[in-house]
Amino acid sequence: MKTTSTNPFSDLMQGDLLQIAKPGQYIGGERNASLKSEENVSTRVALAFPDAYEVGMSHLGLQILYDILNKEEDIWAERVYTPLPDMEALLRNKGVSLCSLESKRPLADFDVLGFSLQYELCGTNILLMLDLANIPRFSRDRKADHPIVIGGGPYSYHPEPLADFFDAFLLGDAEEAVVEIARVVSAGRQTGLPRDEILRQLSQLPGVYVPSLFSPEYDASGQLLGIKADKATPPLVTKRVLPTMEGAPYPVRPVIPNITTVHNRLSIEVMRGCVRGCRFCQAGYLYRPQRERSPQEILSLVRQSLPETGYEELSLLSLSTADYCSIVPLLKTMMDEYGEGDKLAISFPSTRVDALKPEILEQVQRVRRTGFTVAPEGGSQRLRDVINKGVTDEEILETAKNVFSMGWSGIKLYFMIGLPTETDEDLLGIVDIARRIRALPEARGNEITVNVSTLVPKPHTPFQWAEQILPEETVRRQRLLASHLQRVNVNFRYHNSFSTYLEGVFARGDRKLSAVIERAYEIGCRLDAWDEYLKKDLWLQAFSDCNIRPEDYLRARDVTEVLPWDHLSCGIPKSYFLKEWERAIKEKETADCLTTSCSICNVCDYDKTKNILWPREESENKLQILNNNAYVQSAQNETDNHLSSTVPAELVRTPEISAAGQIIQEAVCRLRITFSKDGPYRYIGHLETMKAMERAMRRAEIPLVYSAGFHPKPKVAFGPPSQLGVFSRAEFADLMLLERVDCLKLIERLNAEFPPGLAVTECREIPLRAPGIQESVVFERWQLRLLKKPGSSEMSPETSPEMPLGFLGSLDQIGNVLPDELKDRLLSCQVIRQRPAKKRHQPPREVLLPFAETVSALSLVPLDENLSPDKSTRVSYFADTAIEFQITHSSGATLRPAEIAEAWTGLALGEYELEKLVCQLRDE
Repeated sequence: MKTTSTNPFSDLMQGDLLQIAKPGQYIGGERNASLKSEENVSTRVALAFPDAYEVGMSHLGLQILYDILNKEEDIWAERVYTPLPDMEALLRNKGVSLCSLESKRPLADFDVLGFSLQYELCGTNILLMLDLANIPRFSRDRKADHPIVIGGGPYSYHPEPLADFFDAFLLGDAEEAVVEIARVVSAGRQTGLPRDEILRQLSQLPGVYVPSLFSPEYDASGQLLGIKADKATPPLVTKRVLPTMEGAPYPVRPVIPNITTVHNRLSIEVMRGCVRGCRFCQAGYLYRPQRERSPQEILSLVRQSLPETGYEELSLLSLSTADYCSIVPLLKTMMDEYGEGDKLAISFPSTRVDALKPEILEQVQRVRRTGFTVAPEGGSQRLRDVINKGVTDEEILETAKNVFSMGWSGIKLYFMIGLPTETDEDLLGIVDIARRIRALPEARGNEITVNVSTLVPKPHTPFQWAEQILPEETVRRQRLLASHLQRVNVNFRYHNSFSTYLEGVFARGDRKLSAVIERAYEIGCRLDAWDEYLKKDLWLQAFSDCNIRPEDYLRARDVTEVLPWDHLSCGIPKSYFLKEWERAIKEKETADCLTTSCSICNVCDYDKTKNILWPREESENKLQILNNNAYVQSAQNETDNHLSSTVPAELVRTPEISAAGQIIQEAVCRLRITFSKDGPYRYIGHLETMKAMERAMRRAEIPLVYSAGFHPKPKVAFGPPSQLGVFSRAEFADLMLLERVDCLKLIERLNAEFPPGLAVTECREIPLRAPGIQESVVFERWQLRLLKKPGSSEMSPETSPEMPLGFLGSLDQIGNVLPDELKDRLLSCQVIRQRPAKKRHQPPREVLLPFAETVSALSLVPLDENLSPDKSTRVSYFADTAIEFQITHSSGATLRPAEIAEAWTGLALGEYELEKLVCQLRDE
């Protein structure tokens, strides 16, 4: 294990993080994050997701590996994500290395750096993270003390474009191998083995591919002849398989993100793999066989995880959750237990149309009905036979009818264009389906969205030999659809054609493309999966600079030629894919293993590796017994742990039912809590703070009232938001409760569940119809602490050059009391706020705010270290002295404390500190 004596991240000033968007994604400290003592750790693993925090924190696979590794006492797994451009610029300007979130340790000091490779457009992000970590880009340039860089995930099955940047890849289910890999690396480092020998030992682990031990060979024309392994290395690397989902690792205490993420909910994988055999679906082949987790275990995981997270939504993950054999009894049991009382919404990803039976929809719709997503994929029956989708027009229409009849407000239909043998007639079939759905009486007034993506013929699928259409043809087909769909009154969405083009190139590419990725990174490409960051011109320049024609990678492949991934196996032989490719051209379907006989894909050995299913009838019997036990346990927990006091009989009412079919809840009491916000949590925005507190209340089992309707929300009202980056001792929230609770117990429970930096300090009951917090504010008292000389020329990059130097800029020191002359000077300040124009094409309006009428009670106070919310930074420029002032609220415009501070000092937040000391309300 390496050691380091410095924490480069601490070199970032507190104000630096206020220059960037959503700084909460870089500070760590999330609930359930793993922290360990240095002396107990011998192996350090950095789990890297090559995309933004809000994307990576939504990925269940990384959470699973994080949990597995951290259960080993001597291994510490930490996390790191791709910094966004503003953070990249800050790290470079400050000369700070990219660090892990948990210990703020530089990535170069880890033993293993493991990247999750979920999609093909991650290459430039990987190079960015390596560069910011001061780790050489190419495997061949790394020394003994650099971490072993390894990749895992779907892209690891065809990673040749990235091969030169990685020391190793893992194919298959990482749960089976991640600890083994860490042990091999750790043992090699402790015994002083050369780096090459550690990699050779890794190559002996099943499923591990070490690119340096394989050499691609080309003919004179540049055609790939083969990829040969050296003499001591197996010529074919086959994936690792997790034999069963029963008892498979799952993090019942997942890390809860600081900010809103793409999928901000509890996710549980109900099954892995799919044997439906859709010929375009790479995941369906990579993750075979189909292994279902028992409904009893799923319920147990939900019961353990919900109290640890406070999530209000549960996603049941798989490639097609409606195909889970026991989905109906599972959903019914979950909705009976959670659907009404806790307002837990249950959802699953887009699924097959033919699997969405009314009895499934009936269970899912019991709490929230907003939109539903189905995936017909092809616009005509002929084309759906080509791709082996097995769905009819009648099934699509019937599903849409059922969705609308059961109260959903919209439906999304996912289709693909560019499928093999596709014609314009097939495309117009998409329009016809949308038109027929729109004509349904049940669809009146509801939203219909058609979303199309372009086929990328992926490796390890029957379509790996197919041609991918070029961007120009993609745009033509998109326009054809758009021109017809606009007459149908449906929404139309489509994917970026150039993004799909790049995805196809790097999906079926070889090692020559590593030069293109490096060149694109050097000239400024980043975050290429994001439309707002994708730079088409720079990518085309990179291909040109490297003398590579990207179109060559999108061509149709001859079935006899060598493919760049032939030395890597997902367990299905190439001969099977060839048979399916030939059946596709002949428009012949292939039945799946669950409805007929085995399709002989050779994944199963019928011993350890096989389909594992949970029949519905068996599950219904077992769940009935389980439900009885759960009911008894639930009642016992209610007796032991409930916060509520007895509800008076006169407050018990006959419940009213809403239009959504839900009970309209009546509040019995209203509590107003006061809470503080300090330390790193000041970098979390107001909306994220609200969500974190609501989830803490769910974990603490506070009996909140929920709104009625199709999307119930807790009735919690918050006070005026404080600016990002300020401390506060006086934030408020009003809680509407179903039952009276003991205030002291509520404070204790909430503080036990709040993240570091949030704490409840007071709680009291107020009348149900008392005025809201925002309309009750009389005044706020603030403290200003200067971290720089006022009017300093060392202004932050975000400070406007037009900003005045500030009224304190000419002062070198201040006495213990502000002189009247200075007080008058400060109160005579003016603040002009820019407001948007009332009409288009007009310049912004300038509004002179009533400064003297709202700012008062100026005083100088000595800093008290005992009251410091953040002692490491609480040092004022003026000899440990702070300025306190009061802001009076009125019906007109109210000055923001930052506006006052900047007018006085000429500095930006971060070059000074603000703390809200008091917020006086009218009823106090």
